[in-house]
Amino acid sequence: MLHMADARVAARVADAVVIVTRAGETTRDSLLAVKERFAEDRRRILGTVLNCWIPHDHAWHTTEATATDTHTSTPRPNPKTGEPGTNSRLR
Repeated sequence: MLHMADARVAARVADAVVIVTRAGETTRDSLLAVKERFAEDRRRILGTVLNCWIPHDHAWHTTEATATDTHTSTPRPNPKTGEPGTNSRLR
């Protein structure tokens, strides 16, 4: 469930909104839902901010099966399963 009622009310008096996300916490589905809500309200999204992202602690690209550190291209364990990652990069 999204808790964004206050943001939607505040957005009514703003020219645009900036979405703030948290690394490792905000899901893609949540972001898409927020985008849809602001589109319903005819609010323009100016951009996004990613908080709490530490390059060496988080993989740039993750899936259920792989996690790869894009700084070194070194396979990293999948954060959810602990299984070894691969060198495949997702774009």
